[in-house]
Amino acid sequence: MSSKSPRNNAAHLISFIGLKSAISKTTAARATIDYLISRRKPVRGVSIDRNLKLPNRYKDAVSAVLLPRATEIVDDPARAITAFEPFQREVTAAVDTGYTLVCDIGSGEYPSAFLQYCARARFNAFAKRAL
Repeated sequence: MSSKSPRNNAAHLISFIGLKSAISKTTAARATIDYLISRRKPVRGVSIDRNLKLPNRYKDAVSAVLLPRATEIVDDPARAITAFEPFQREVTAAVDTGYTLVCDIGSGEYPSAFLQYCARARFNAFAKRAL
C-alpha cells in the first residue's frame, strides 16, 4: 500500500464562540484541550481573542490571532487581511495530520470577524483534500 493512502483519522474543529464576554468560552476550550490531552489525543488550539490565557497556558500548542484595532488598520491595511494567518496555518496542519483543533473565539468584534473569515475561506477545499 502506498504511503499516500488516505488516513483513518479525520481532523476535527471545535469552536467556542459567543457574543457576550465572561460566559466561560475560554474555560470550556481549556477543559476540552485538557480532556483530549488526558486521552492522549493529538490536539492544538487557536485563541482568537485579546485574552491570551490559552496561548500563555499551553505555549506552543495554542496559536493566537489578534485582530488589529481600527487605528492599526489605518496605518497598515494589510493587517486586517493577514490577521487570520495563524488560524489558516492551524487548519491546514489539522487537515494534514488529523489532530483536533480547539478554537476559543472572544467576544466583541471577534465572533463577527471569525464568521466572516470562515465564510470566505473556502473550507470545502479542505473537505475535498481530506477525503
